[in-house]
Amino acid sequence: MEPSKKQFYLRRIAELEKQVAELLAQVAKLSEEVTRLSKNSSNSSKPPLSDIVKPPKPDNPKGPRRQGGQPAISTAHV
Repeated sequence: MEPSKKQFYLRRIAELEKQVAELLAQVAKLSEEVTRLSKNSSNSSKPPLSDIVKPPKPDNPKGPRRQGGQPAISTAHV
């Protein structure tokens, strides 16, 4: 193999090794962040105030219904 090709490949290998090391560090950091964010007060010793606030539920969760009781029977008992 020519010396210039060998130097090229050695440089390229060094670049790729550096890139792999950076990516491994990033994966470790993201894994720690996922672990931290997946904990809440129900599965750790964190206080409830530290939980992420959920959006409020809608006022009428049952949908569009008329107010009041059942409709009256139209025929009267005799």
